[in-house]
Amino acid sequence: MPGYIMHLCQGQYILDNISKYDLRKCSEAIQSLQHPDAGTADLFQLGSVLPDAADKSLTHFRPTYQNSLITKYPDMDLILKRYPVNRMTVTDLGILAHLYMDALYVEMFWPQYFRFEDSRGAETTVTDDIDHVRMTAKSMQRANITIPIGDFFSDRYFYGDYNVTNSRFKQDFHPAIPQVTSSQFIIKECRGCSKTQLAEDLAHFVDTKYPDDSAHTHVFPYEDMCQFIKDASGRFFELLKKGTVH
Repeated sequence: MPGYIMHLCQGQYILDNISKYDLRKCSEAIQSLQHPDAGTADLFQLGSVLPDAADKSLTHFRPTYQNSLITKYPDMDLILKRYPVNRMTVTDLGILAHLYMDALYVEMFWPQYFRFEDSRGAETTVTDDIDHVRMTAKSMQRANITIPIGDFFSDRYFYGDYNVTNSRFKQDFHPAIPQVTSSQFIIKECRGCSKTQLAEDLAHFVDTKYPDDSAHTHVFPYEDMCQFIKDASGRFFELLKKGTVH
């Protein structure tokens, strides 16, 4: 899933671009994001990281049929049925942006770059059946090269890319790091957050670390990740207007 910085970058991009959209028929909370004061922007950015600061089995609204799958992502229909957009606070809207990005990341972004296969080469997303990952021509690897699943989800490939992209994201999107304060939100599944732990986690991103221009990603092209942040934000704007992902 996207890490804290990627979610904060999306949050910043939303705040920087939401004024371009006609949201006059939307709630007061949504409209307040179009010209936010510092406090409003901070609450939205706080919401954008809250789901990863508590029990993800609760905060990410994953349906039970996904328990055996490697492709776990939020059930957006369930979230919006339980918590209609026009009832959400600013912090809830940040939470919603986070969850929608996670769903798009697994459902739409991943398949462009790799697929999971069993030992016979048949495509599968059942965790216990996966033997390796087959890369596509759009990835940073040669087309059709296979990588053992244990190697793929390691610092050598998937997780190692975070070390490359975090500093670049900060340089290109300039995300504000929120203060971990009390806030009002109706999505109760996110109320189990440890404020102390979240503050400690976010503190790692406050110091400026300039990117290593010689480093490169091994799974997703960096430019594609930046475009995904923008595309996911565009879909979020449409969600706010329609109140649904359909």
